Amino acid sequence: MGNPYRGEVEISFNGITTLLVFDWQAIAALQTEFGETWYAQLPEKLGKDLEFTAKIVAIGLRRDMPDVTPAMVIVVSPPMIPTMRAVMRAVNLATFGEEAPKPEGAPDPPQPPSAGTS
Repeated sequence: MGNPYRGEVEISFNGITTLLVFDWQAIAALQTEFGETWYAQLPEKLGKDLEFTAKIVAIGLRRDMPDVTPAMVIVVSPPMIPTMRAVMRAVNLATFGEEAPKPEGAPDPPQPPSAGTS
């Protein structure tokens, strides 16, 4: 189980359960690789641009699997949809914490009653 405060999410990679980590170091690597607009590029490119996706996954695996390269991600070819979900969950946790923005059109979560009401 990963630490959500460091953007850690479990992922299966090449038959091994490991952590995808988007801590501050990984976010700095994303900024260096893709520029200041890296976060805005995710919905446009993740899963659609395989080189972009492989680079994102390799950066996320860097802490626990430092030898993994984007080329290796492409060769291993982890399942695309679960991988994209893990990347988005980890990035959102690292960026927003548990207060990650809800998907467009999703209903608001139930709110606890206010103090003094029943």
